[in-house]
Amino acid sequence: MTNDLREKFKKLTTDSEKPTGSFFTGLGFPLLILIVMAYLFSYGFVAFKLWNWFVLPVIAASGVAKIGTIIGMFLLVKLVTSRINFSLLLNSKEEEEIGLEIVTVFGFPWLVLFVGFIVKFLLL
Repeated sequence: MTNDLREKFKKLTTDSEKPTGSFFTGLGFPLLILIVMAYLFSYGFVAFKLWNWFVLPVIAASGVAKIGTIIGMFLLVKLVTSRINFSLLLNSKEEEEIGLEIVTVFGFPWLVLFVGFIVKFLLL
């Protein structure tokens, strides 16, 4: 009888060591939603500011463009056409590469906005 109890106890302890939750039951899914919202806000806000700084003045001035406006439009196009290297992010085994890619994804729009701000006030 004691061997039978030991076998049942071993079975219970080995089964309980397996992870019971998944990505969607813990904090993973809400965290993913917040990350996606922050990503969309970053790119949307920066695109909005660049559009207002560089494209709308050209439309209002009936097509007259200065060099600063062209640089600003280039920044807007670069922002909109930039891509994330998901294969590097998903296939990477090193934490440094993953961290660098995440910082690049979230830092790129703000760097573009900073350069656009400098172009707007120095060249326009």
